[in-house]
Amino acid sequence: MSNTNSGLLGIKDIVFMNVIAILSLRQIPNVAPYGASAMLLWVIAAFCLFFPLAMVCGELSTGWPKDGGIFVWIKEAFGKRIAWIVVVCFLFFLRTVFPINAAIRLYRVGLYDRRRPGGK
Repeated sequence: MSNTNSGLLGIKDIVFMNVIAILSLRQIPNVAPYGASAMLLWVIAAFCLFFPLAMVCGELSTGWPKDGGIFVWIKEAFGKRIAWIVVVCFLFFLRTVFPINAAIRLYRVGLYDRRRPGGK
């Protein structure tokens, strides 16, 4: 019996990674008030976002099977300078995402006392 696992990600793996990154158990209580229409929107998102994104990533990763991911793809398509600009922009994006998430969480913790019965 041979081992067919080559250690490479396939289309199915990339689709599920994207689905799990966006749709998780913590989202279910947030969309519960919308009912079944939320499920319909998730199905639409799967066909309009997850599958095309997985196809693009799969195609690009087989076209340039080097380490580096998006940096390598942009470098090959537009040059090294543009690839570095994209990396720097992504780092600035991450720099804003984490503090915003922390601020939202701190705000929600501050509201916790007001939401419970008997809170001020």
